[in-house]
Amino acid sequence: MQHPKRNRFVKTSMMGKLISRVVSELGVDMRSRGPATKAEVWKGLGFHLKREEIEYGSGILEDRGGKTTHLMPVAVLEKAAKGKAKATAESTETKAEKPSEELTMKKLAALATKLSREEWQKKAMDMPEVVDNDNLLGRVLDDSEEGLYHELKNK
Repeated sequence: MQHPKRNRFVKTSMMGKLISRVVSELGVDMRSRGPATKAEVWKGLGFHLKREEIEYGSGILEDRGGKTTHLMPVAVLEKAAKGKAKATAESTETKAEKPSEELTMKKLAALATKLSREEWQKKAMDMPEVVDNDNLLGRVLDDSEEGLYHELKNK
């Protein structure tokens, strides 16, 4: 539902904070892609994410001291757009059965024991089964201690 008097996200909302981070701090030119309020302009963009504490101020989330944590982008992942395009092309060319998620997790776990987080993320982004799975992709790109790399590394 759209607010009758507003056509933009409130800057202090999570979506407003996300847009501000991507445009102002990470320098992504969203205007050339279209309005940030349209989901399709975000397709093909990838980001390294980190869980951060967000402060709202008085009157908001008073039960939590005006704070919450949220995954926020900390760097642009240039390879995500290329990886999505490559994975889409490959899936169109061949309809071979996709590896199971269990097999993918085993591959990722094996790589986590050998590689740094950044090297591991790069290798994971070369795997179509990761790039095609938005949930798994988000977990791979989570740079925080709760991210998949740290989970697999500490098993």
